[in-house]
Amino acid sequence: MTSYYKNLQTRELTSDDSNYFDTGCKYSASCLNCPLPICVYDDPDFFKNLIKKNRNKNIFQDYERGMSVKDLSLKYEVSIRTIQRALKFSKSSELHLDDKNISQKIYKKFNYSSNS
Repeated sequence: MTSYYKNLQTRELTSDDSNYFDTGCKYSASCLNCPLPICVYDDPDFFKNLIKKNRNKNIFQDYERGMSVKDLSLKYEVSIRTIQRALKFSKSSELHLDDKNISQKIYKKFNYSSNS
């Protein structure tokens, strides 16, 4: 079995001699103590979506407290359409159907005319 590290000296593999500086990111001061499940630099889209979901959740909560769409757009510095989109998706994800509603929806979907 051939070692892939055969050209490296033993001292190069020790952490004491490495040039790694744990500077962290805007979410954590230290990479080694970071509470996030995935590194920001490994998957930036994950964090964009996470931030967007949190923003949308906050938008929905503020809307439920009585804020208008215009006030929400000013508060979150986004367009009115973005607020409407966030509310639409938040409402659809909050919708819980009981067995009666599910069976009614299935019945409507497959209800055929008796004249056929």
